[in-house]
Amino acid sequence: VDLVDWQKADAIFVMGVNVATNAPRMLTALGEGVKERDMKIVHINPLIEVAATDAITPHEILDMLLFKATKTSSLNLQPRIGGDMAVMRGIGKYLLQLSETDKDAISTDFIEKYTAGFDSYKQVCAQTSWEELETQSGLPRAEIIKAAEIYRQAGAAIISWCLGITQHEFGVDTIREIVNVLLLR
Repeated sequence: VDLVDWQKADAIFVMGVNVATNAPRMLTALGEGVKERDMKIVHINPLIEVAATDAITPHEILDMLLFKATKTSSLNLQPRIGGDMAVMRGIGKYLLQLSETDKDAISTDFIEKYTAGFDSYKQVCAQTSWEELETQSGLPRAEIIKAAEIYRQAGAAIISWCLGITQHEFGVDTIREIVNVLLLR
């Protein structure tokens, strides 16, 4: 995706990066999304820095002079280091459970037409207990469900990640899980 896609997103998940420190241009795009269309932003990172809650965008001179900060998050999740995959698996598990009573929780037509291995993924999610996901992620089930609901309610969502995801032992598995969650909707 590029910044044009960010301008159309209803929700953006930012994983494994402290935006203000590592990607300040991203911070500007997040702030604009909140201001212009109430975009939901979920930060998933063990360390939540100040700018992951609100920030003053440097090119907004009036905001800088008035110390007016823009909200830059709807939810901040602080998983244990390496717990990101469990967060994503929890989001997938929640959506699949919800799909038993809500046909719009997942995109069944898309899954049938464009994906492979769905039944295996569904089975793995069903076999992974919420207790295991809480232990692996370091987060309570209720927090994972809050993130899942933001994702479910978004007409267009982006899940972005940075070196905090790719540079740990299970980075590839985590990215696969991110893609699985994206393919559900």
